[in-house]
Formats: sequence, structure tokens, C-alpha cells
Amino acid sequence: MKKVMIHCSTNDGSSNFGDVLFAKMILDYLGKKGFEAAFYDLSPYFEEYLYKKLGFPRHQFNLKDADAALYFGGGYFGERECETLYQHIHHYQRFMRYGKKALKLNKKIAVIGIGAGNYLWGPSKTVVKNVCEKSLYVTTRDQESTDFLKKIGVSSDIKTCSDIVQTLNLESLSITEKTQLDEKKKYIFVHTSYKMDVAQMFAEGLEPFLQNHPDVDVIIGTDSVLDIEKPAGYIRDLLGHNRTIVYNYTTPDNLCWILSQCSLVVTYKLHVGIVSAALSKSVIAFPKHEKVKRYYQQIGESDRFKDFKSASPQDVLKMAECYWEKNIVLNDQISELAKRNWDVLDEFLKKV
Repeated sequence: MKKVMIHCSTNDGSSNFGDVLFAKMILDYLGKKGFEAAFYDLSPYFEEYLYKKLGFPRHQFNLKDADAALYFGGGYFGERECETLYQHIHHYQRFMRYGKKALKLNKKIAVIGIGAGNYLWGPSKTVVKNVCEKSLYVTTRDQESTDFLKKIGVSSDIKTCSDIVQTLNLESLSITEKTQLDEKKKYIFVHTSYKMDVAQMFAEGLEPFLQNHPDVDVIIGTDSVLDIEKPAGYIRDLLGHNRTIVYNYTTPDNLCWILSQCSLVVTYKLHVGIVSAALSKSVIAFPKHEKVKRYYQQIGESDRFKDFKSASPQDVLKMAECYWEKNIVLNDQISELAKRNWDVLDEFLKKV
């Protein structure tokens, strides 16, 4: 069996929602195609979830012994210019050392479904350019990513697609926990972080909304294994303990189920919104990162986001009222662009 080594943001102790979904999707796909697959520098969470909980066969080999190297999903090829030198170095070590080593070992490389831009530290930019030039295939999740790669000097062909997580097979989810919900109620998912600024703005914006909608309650949660006790406590104190439920993230499957039960999703990050859109739920977003805005622009829903820095609780209230139960319906073009990633990957696997 041919061996494929994958970088899927599975390193650095991650438990991130989108990246775990990516890892599950590619591991399942390569296994069905008859390949042995292993992840670069696997974190304990991924180890527990993929191999112990889901029971995927564990193939252990290093990059040197792999027949091919794959960057799959995620936003590896972009940073914020305002990051500190430490953060630039950390990003380099997490994402670039893999590509640099694959180049040195002269591996067949593909880059599938990545996000790029709008800035890269100089040493990281060099690796990204060289990896994309060497890659047999490159697909991105949006036009801005393609434009950025071209801007830094990538001259090879790049296919612009859409985020591959939109091809998620909902029937493949392994739901192990179903939060007890009231059938007479409707729910808003409030996506918080460990920082208080997100919790405060979302809670203060939704307080008058709940007063106007007595049949609506709130589910508070996050998209990775984080301690959200303090921000969740703030939201509950403001909105009422009888109107709020705290969901503690355990697996991406269970979070997908939670999102599927909600009439509105309020988020500040990317993949909670993308999965919710794929589930045809209503989403409003207050992003802290450029990449989030790109997605809503791509699907023709630009009015559903407002930059976190310029937003207020009043904006949260206004958008919640405007988009309450107005579900997103992805058009056929977006679905086809998302599926194209798999078609390109198939072409690459034929050459491995």
C-alpha cells in the first residue's frame, strides 16, 4: 500500500473543530482509496478521537518513508502582519517545517483546500512559494487565497475552490452526546472564546432579543477544548440561568449535532459558521480575522458579518432580529467548488 503523510493542523496540541473534521474526512477518504495515511506530529486529542473513539486503523511511518506529502484543509498559508516575532516563529515551526522537509526529501506534494494571506512572515513566505511551485496540484478555498499565492510569486496552476468542509457527509457523524433540549423552545448557539470580549458583546446584544422572544433559549459553546467557565458564567448571569445551556466541546460530531438544532448561530470564527451554513442554518458572524469575511462574500451573504472591532451589542441585536430563522442555502456553484477539491485530490493520488 502507498503511504501518504498529511499535514492537517493536527499538531501543536490542537483540538480545533474544523481541523478535526478535515482530519476525519481525509483519513476516511484515503483509507477507502487503499492508501495508508498518517498525520504529521499528531496531537493527543486527535490520537484519542480518530483512533480510540472512531477506531480508524493506525498507520505509523515518518515523512521519509512516505510516498507522498499532503497539505489538506486549513489556513496554514496566512498570518496577521501585526503578530509578534514569537508568533511568526511559532507559525513557521507548526506549518512550514513540514513543507520544507518534504521538499528536501523530494516528495510528491499536493496542497488541497488551503487558505492563504493576507500576510506571511518572510521565511514562511519562501517555504509556501517553494511548496506550491513544487506541488503537482494546488487548490485554495477562495479567490483571495489564490491571489495572495500569485502575489508572492507562485507561477504554477492554482485552482480556486471553496471550503472542503462543506462536503461533509452528515450521515458519517458519530453522535455520542445529545444535549437535552426542550421541544417547545428554539435555540441560539452563542460561540464564545476564553476571552471576555466575545462573551460580553454577544450576551449584551442578545439580552433584549431574548426579552422579545420568550420561546428562545441560548446554548453557549466553543469550537475546541477550552476553559470557558468564566465567559459562560458571564453570559448565564446576564441572560439567565434558566434561559441558557452550556455545551462543553468533546467531539466535532457532537458540535455538528448542536448546530443542527439551532435556529441561529452567532460566531466570531470560520468553521462554526461554514458548517452551520452547510447545515442550512442561519448564521451571523463578527470575525476577528480576514479569512472569515471572505467566506460570506464568496457565498453571497456579505450582510451576515461585521468586523468584531467595529461591532457593538446593538449590531448583534440588529443582525439577530434581521436574520432570525433566515437560513443560508448554499447554491450549486459553491457546492461544486467545494467538491472540486476531491476531484483534484483524486488526480494527485493517481500519480502517487
